[in-house]
Amino acid sequence: MVIPPFCEGLDVILQDPSGTGMLETFCIGILKMLDYELVHCQALVLAPTNELALQIKEVMQDLGEFHGVRIHDCVGGISAPMEDLQRFMQVGYSVYDMDGEEFFREGVHIIVGTPGCMYDMLQTGRTRLGCVKMVVMDEVDEMLSRGFEEKVCLICLISTFFTLQILLFINTSYQFEL
Repeated sequence: MVIPPFCEGLDVILQDPSGTGMLETFCIGILKMLDYELVHCQALVLAPTNELALQIKEVMQDLGEFHGVRIHDCVGGISAPMEDLQRFMQVGYSVYDMDGEEFFREGVHIIVGTPGCMYDMLQTGRTRLGCVKMVVMDEVDEMLSRGFEEKVCLICLISTFFTLQILLFINTSYQFEL
């Protein structure tokens, strides 16, 4: 069982083959840990591809719909798709330009993205880590095999300054040192 240690605030490394429900498991764990009254980013979720990041966002939105979870995707250089801009503006949140000069100052609980985009957001200060509780990396083995090792390590290093919970999910028998 992954969710109990996750919800106790422990760091977790899980190796499990594809198709076993790992995505839904960590989405449920993240959603269980959020403070929905605090409308600041509380979780960063990294995925190796735009497609997986968008899939994670969709699963989280479906599972967290009744809690009112707010999720932003940061993929492929597009930090704010037009439908997100329109939706957030309709409910009264401050939204700035899509080039990333400013990011949503408030209004998201979770940011899901690829390592490059997430690293850029952290480096440019568009994401404040003060309220972030956890960093989740799905298919971390795939991220490393795609050459994101430096970005993944730097994101983990940045995270250590804020005492964040780290969750790593691995799909293969990839061997690496922590």
